Amino acid sequence: MQAEVCFPPPKPQLTWRVGVTGHRALDDGEILAVASAVTEVLVLVRRTLDELAAASDVTSVYALAAARPRLSVISPLADGTDRLVASQAVQHGYRLDVVLPFEREAYVRTFDSQDAGTFEALLDSARSGANGDRILTLDGSADTHRRESYRAIGRYIVRNCDLLIAVWDGEPAAGEGGTADVVDAALAAGLPVWWIDPARPATARLLGQAQAPSTAPQAALVHLIQRAIRPVETARPHAHGSLGWLAQSLDRALGLTGTPLEDYLRETAPGPSRLRGVYAAFLRRIAPTPPYEERGVPQPDGPVEAWWEDHHAKAALLSKTYGDRYRSSYVAVFFLAGLVLISAAIGFVVPPGAHILVASVELAALSAIALLVGANHLYRWQDRWITYRFLAELCRKQRVLAPLGWTLPIGDVTRILSPDDGRISTTHTAPRHDAWVAWYFSAIRRAAPMPSGSLAGPALERVRSVGHGMFQDQQTYHRLRHQRSEMASRRLAHWGDMFFLLALVGVVLRILLEVMHAPGWAGTAIALACFVSPAASATFLGIRAYAEFELLARQSGRMQQVMAVALAELEALPLDGPLASNALGATLVGTTTSMLLDIDGWAQLFQVKAVEAG
Repeated sequence: MQAEVCFPPPKPQLTWRVGVTGHRALDDGEILAVASAVTEVLVLVRRTLDELAAASDVTSVYALAAARPRLSVISPLADGTDRLVASQAVQHGYRLDVVLPFEREAYVRTFDSQDAGTFEALLDSARSGANGDRILTLDGSADTHRRESYRAIGRYIVRNCDLLIAVWDGEPAAGEGGTADVVDAALAAGLPVWWIDPARPATARLLGQAQAPSTAPQAALVHLIQRAIRPVETARPHAHGSLGWLAQSLDRALGLTGTPLEDYLRETAPGPSRLRGVYAAFLRRIAPTPPYEERGVPQPDGPVEAWWEDHHAKAALLSKTYGDRYRSSYVAVFFLAGLVLISAAIGFVVPPGAHILVASVELAALSAIALLVGANHLYRWQDRWITYRFLAELCRKQRVLAPLGWTLPIGDVTRILSPDDGRISTTHTAPRHDAWVAWYFSAIRRAAPMPSGSLAGPALERVRSVGHGMFQDQQTYHRLRHQRSEMASRRLAHWGDMFFLLALVGVVLRILLEVMHAPGWAGTAIALACFVSPAASATFLGIRAYAEFELLARQSGRMQQVMAVALAELEALPLDGPLASNALGATLVGTTTSMLLDIDGWAQLFQVKAVEAG
């Protein structure tokens, strides 16, 4: 049963998350200087976010609670750097998210210092927030998998923060999960790192971001935050043909639409529309849906799943709405074009008194084609269908990953949606009109609730259940699409060939009638059949080619195999050992990334297929 979808789509809260890694042992002489350097960067981040919160382009796309951005720090609270940064952050109004590598009692026994009071006070700070407990315990082990558990903590922080503060001497890691290992993982993921050398804390540097040698690190960090927070500017889709140019000129004159992101945030619940049903009715005629057992993904459980399902449901509903409009419009245009050809041909054989009626039908069909093509260009039905589908799929996949603290590789997301520069935004003149999707996904990912509780037993089984439901849902979807696409392709080809043969037979009969000097009414009837048959053949074969049924069938056949392998891997995973969440997360990320690439392949089929009049 599908939950009710509320509109308009929610704006994400303006959020910035800071992660921490660093040495556990800091000399007494280093602590004050490091604390001062940490405070400096935390205050700089706060001031930059506060200034951005007052900018009109930011307030138009973000929700601002109490007119302030939401800042948080993610820390494992080990002694040394972790607690130092967490303490400073809490003092400056940051929320604290705590992630522990294994159970608290075993974790405390690994501390070098005996300062349990600071650890417990910071844990209480993470428990006392307005949003409830903000502590997550991973399924590591202090006995047999300690190093791997520390490595898992580092990867968790890298996946879930926007800036990593690293208090580090610059030396290679002493072992797996050390500070250098975390920094390397962050740089490999494209995450900016604020490096504070404990021996020289006043010379903090920003790593992982190209900058001019003369640019101060603080200025480079401010620029980085602005670039990530400010909405990316996107070019409008290219206008195809004269009708597309006229539609965009009208839009510019009247201001009927805004930027793609503004349009998405202004979307309202779709109402009833006869046009949207044309494609569905046509497909039901040529390829009825075979019977199947509907299972679906379990209903959301907890704030993390609910957050992502809410965003997915809105984007999916809007994508379906615009997809139905786009596909219905091209089906209608093909049939109307066939009617135009038939009307024009009939005009040569009907009595003079019927010319006005035939011409009126032709004019009405041409006008309807112009209106459909113009509306498609003006309201970007095709573009919204594809971009909203991308957003829906990103959110759906994140729903299964987020409870583990995993995420879709943002580099893969941006490379697919913004291949021109490979980043969310480097300048604010991105040439791709769909680049906003990667930017917006990053914004709602920052604002999403963090997982809490314990990643063990029931929590992992729940994630596997959601992943299993999603993969089964995709397997069923692709099985049905494969069957329907093959059936539609065969039948349209059959009908197109049949009408072509009728036209061929009609031409032969016309020649015979001319030779035999048959009555005029017979020749007229056959001539009409000759006009209708080629138009009908062109209509059916044109729809078949435009809908790419054969390519869709092959794509769905391939994805059925991918889903079958994924389901088998998921079911075979043991979830009762240390760090089972790592194996589960890796399996889910691998499959969801394959699904994302499949969506990209699907989009490539239709991004160049704008509805045209001729």
